[in-house]
Amino acid sequence: MKRAYLQQNRIICMKYNRIIISLFTVFVTLFLTESCTREIEFKDSLMEPKLVINGICALDSAVSLEISLSKATHGNLQEFSLIDDADVFLFVDGVKTEKLYHIENISGFYEGKTNIELDRKYAIEVEHSKFGKASADETAISNKVQILSTTIRIDSTNTDASARIPRIMSSIKFKDPANEENFYRLIVSCRVGKCLSHFDDTGNNTHVQVIDYYTLNESVESNDPVLMQSKTNDNMVFDESNSNYTLFSDQLFNGKEYELDFFLPNSMPYKLIQADTLKGGFYWIYVELQSLSKDVYLYIKSIDGADNITNGLFTEPYQVYSNIKNGIGIWGTYSSSIDTIKVGAYPIEGVEYTYNNAAL
Repeated sequence: MKRAYLQQNRIICMKYNRIIISLFTVFVTLFLTESCTREIEFKDSLMEPKLVINGICALDSAVSLEISLSKATHGNLQEFSLIDDADVFLFVDGVKTEKLYHIENISGFYEGKTNIELDRKYAIEVEHSKFGKASADETAISNKVQILSTTIRIDSTNTDASARIPRIMSSIKFKDPANEENFYRLIVSCRVGKCLSHFDDTGNNTHVQVIDYYTLNESVESNDPVLMQSKTNDNMVFDESNSNYTLFSDQLFNGKEYELDFFLPNSMPYKLIQADTLKGGFYWIYVELQSLSKDVYLYIKSIDGADNITNGLFTEPYQVYSNIKNGIGIWGTYSSSIDTIKVGAYPIEGVEYTYNNAAL
């Protein structure tokens, strides 16, 4: 027993001595490190700015894009530097077709005369005397997928917690093209006509303020399995709403007719109830189904992933998708199908309308 006790004490002492020696070594190392510091030269040339091309063109619209410079990861520069003196060339089906021109008074913005058409492929090339050349390969326009029907209904069992206003459920039905991979984006906006206190001798309203509300990174909410695909891991853990950009693919309904269910954005019902249709007010709800090229889909999806990263000490950097050679950004196309639900008379003869726009 005594021998075992002594052996145990010897082991404890040996461990204690090792700890003392280790601590001494750490202190010596820290002292020497502190005393022998040296400055390492920061090579800023490794972070030279690159050309940034942002061009997402719609079917039947003129080719346009914005050109700027990337920002270094160090420093606190807030604004992007826009480029007004680049040479921008458009290629259609592999042939150089035109040189885009810079739009006066809109810095960094270039536009051409070529309209995006189906069954054609488009590529872009940007040249600058200081920042070199950047380009994007050909991209083909996606076929327009028509919305077959759109419905809305009040869900009295589901109210907005802050305003206690019933939520509005919507459904759209569309037919997905068969035997091909398709990518979509859902956008909901509205136009609301609010009556002002201007009446004629007969009591009729004579002035309506029209406000176009657009979505600013506000998602629709849905339990539809198609939109549930857009949830990131963080969304699933914290049970948040779907992707801000409501992206989805045809993986679950390839080549079939599908009815997609979703709630309108939270703030939209509050805007709609401001339209008194008995006094000349009205509202229109726009439901837009965009058919995206794969590059545009991956780009927007990566932006949404970057936005959903939780800020913190151990946050990993998120790579935003780019298809630009020798630069950064996106070049792609999309087509769009819009269905409109109209409630109330508009326009009405004799009524003065003033127009504005705002974010939801």
